[in-house]
Amino acid sequence: MRNAVTLTETDLIIEPVGLDKLWSFTGQLQVPWSHVRGATHDPGMEAEPKGWRGPGLRFGGKLSGTFHADGERQFWNVSGYADAVVIELTDEH
Repeated sequence: MRNAVTLTETDLIIEPVGLDKLWSFTGQLQVPWSHVRGATHDPGMEAEPKGWRGPGLRFGGKLSGTFHADGERQFWNVSGYADAVVIELTDEH
């Protein structure tokens, strides 16, 4: 398991687990449900540009941390892409 996901009445909480917490420089992401547009299983996102890393880790198929692409900030915590889930947010930095 790379991330622990907690669903509360008001928030989606994603917490990197183990060394992923260290590599991603992130304790947890907490997002109000009103800011979650949707989530999809998307192994094809491997081909999408990841941008530049900062802070975080990029090593082979392992991405963990904050990446900046196309003027947007993205959080990644994946090891390979077969089981990748993309969560789209609105009104979040």
